[in-house]
Amino acid sequence: RRGDWLRQRVARNGRNKAAVALANKNARILWALMYSGDRYRVA
Repeated sequence: RRGDWLRQRVARNGRNKAAVALANKNARILWALMYSGDRYRVA
């Protein structure tokens, strides 16, 4: 789950780096969706 992933990042790297990591992850997901033309499906 994304919440678990984010909690691990905050514990390991702090809030600011975790925020940047989450933004990067979201950007990669959005880029992949735009490139492929697929719809986002919540797992």
